[in-house]
Amino acid sequence: MATRIKNELEEGKGDHPFKKVLFCNIGNPQVLGQKPLTYYRQVLALCEYPQVRPDAECARKAMRQRFRRRSADP
Repeated sequence: MATRIKNELEEGKGDHPFKKVLFCNIGNPQVLGQKPLTYYRQVLALCEYPQVRPDAECARKAMRQRFRRRSADP
């Protein structure tokens, strides 16, 4: 739908109250150049189900280390 409207605007067709289409791509933010949410997904996965790693204690240590590193970032 958005692509069709964008094409109409470029061709001068259609009666739209705007001049530009802003693509949001809520389902795929990488299309807009945003970084994937990998880090947050991994941390949440380990918090919810630490057994996903072969060594659960290793997973807890990794979570603590990553949290400390992220907390230290400005």
